[in-house]
Amino acid sequence: MGIIRNTKVPVIGIVEDGGNVVLKVVPWVTKRTISKLFEVHIAKGSTMVTDSYGLYNHLGRSPYYKHEVVNHKKDEYVNKDGFSTNRIEGCFSILKRGIYGIYHSVSPQHLQKYCNEFASRYNSRKIADDERFDKAIENCLGRLNMLTL
Repeated sequence: MGIIRNTKVPVIGIVEDGGNVVLKVVPWVTKRTISKLFEVHIAKGSTMVTDSYGLYNHLGRSPYYKHEVVNHKKDEYVNKDGFSTNRIEGCFSILKRGIYGIYHSVSPQHLQKYCNEFASRYNSRKIADDERFDKAIENCLGRLNMLTL
């Protein structure tokens, strides 16, 4: 009998309020990993909203971001200041439903490509179908690439 391993691969999601989402597959979820992603994808001075996972505690000490926490362990889904994590949870829900319902399973090797596809779908949700089609054709050089909006 072979060894059974946890096959979950970490994906970090960052979504802008009313804007786009970035989904990144990472080898390990560490303070260093998430800090690098935040530096690249989040403007200084932004308000970061996270759940109460301990790895995010350092954000409250950052001079670059304001940090709001939503504590699901205490049945809190909107904090006292009106912040929630509903938008990113919705993005992950769409990704998971797509994988389970359309593709049924994906290999860790190709997970980033699926994340790119679903991020593109989310990021193009407000444009007309004909414009989305035109952008897909524009991005088609040999193989279909992630939509760049």
